[in-house]
Amino acid sequence: MPDAFALIKPRRIETNNTNMKINSTLSPNFSAPESSSTLLKNRFSMVCRCIMFLSLTLGFSAGLNAQNLSEVISNLKSELSKNPDDKKRASIYSDLTWYYASVSVDSALSYGKKAISATEKLQDSVMLAQVYSDLGAVHFRNNDFKNSEKNYLKSYQIRKKQKNAAGIAKLNNNLASVYQSSFQ
Repeated sequence: MPDAFALIKPRRIETNNTNMKINSTLSPNFSAPESSSTLLKNRFSMVCRCIMFLSLTLGFSAGLNAQNLSEVISNLKSELSKNPDDKKRASIYSDLTWYYASVSVDSALSYGKKAISATEKLQDSVMLAQVYSDLGAVHFRNNDFKNSEKNYLKSYQIRKKQKNAAGIAKLNNNLASVYQSSFQ
């Protein structure tokens, strides 16, 4: 039996000035599977190929992401060493909090405290809400649900004052995850 991808001829595009039509036809050597067991075997084979492809792709991209993550952190630290203005410094601290969350919880928490301090001095409530949300995520990853909830609720209160519906919705979802994890 021919491979499933060989059964379909390539598409050809016919155009004129007024419209475009795409034709796709089955190959003349197409035949229906002989039995349901043959069909099941073919589907199983295709599923196995897909799983294998996804495993390899995700494994490869995870290595790249770890490499990219350390590169991003290095770039942010480099920007920090250039003595940026207060707004940029607070933003870098906030970003370092987020990116360190999957590398080093201690570093993420340290940069989170710096981000809170810098953001409070700027009186930037939008960034402050984001920092608290990021810290909630750091604590959640560390299975510290009490501190995760505390930070998410601080972010929630700020976003409620801002009438930030999208931010509130995300925090409701995050808080639901905290409560679900707390009771398991």
